[in-house]
Amino acid sequence: MGAPGAAGPLGEGKNLEVDPPHRLVQSMVALWSDDVRNEGATRITWEIEQVADSCRLTVTHDELRDGAHEELYGGWPMILSGLKTWLETGNCSPPPARSCTATSDRSAGVTGSPERPPVTRAHGTRQRSEPVRVG
Repeated sequence: MGAPGAAGPLGEGKNLEVDPPHRLVQSMVALWSDDVRNEGATRITWEIEQVADSCRLTVTHDELRDGAHEELYGGWPMILSGLKTWLETGNCSPPPARSCTATSDRSAGVTGSPERPPVTRAHGTRQRSEPVRVG
């Protein structure tokens, strides 16, 4: 897992479950800093369900320890916003880094988009669900 301009890989992991086109479960060890690397492996589950003429992607990031470093989950709004933009427009330009905010209660949102649902956290789980229309 990498990004343009990154000094090295941002993460590594394995596909734990693959059920196209409905579900993908992956392990992830974040590598962008020693703090997040020391958190160890977490799990990310991508689930896609048909909703009328579009689909809903639900991403669950779990197996985080209580008190896990906020860098492990604070970037999901930016990542999912970029994915939604790419699917809807074909434009893969990343959103500006300042568009993602994480508040002290660990709920995260996207600045300037108050209509977006918040990311929720309960017992080491982060989840976001949003309909995406493709095509």
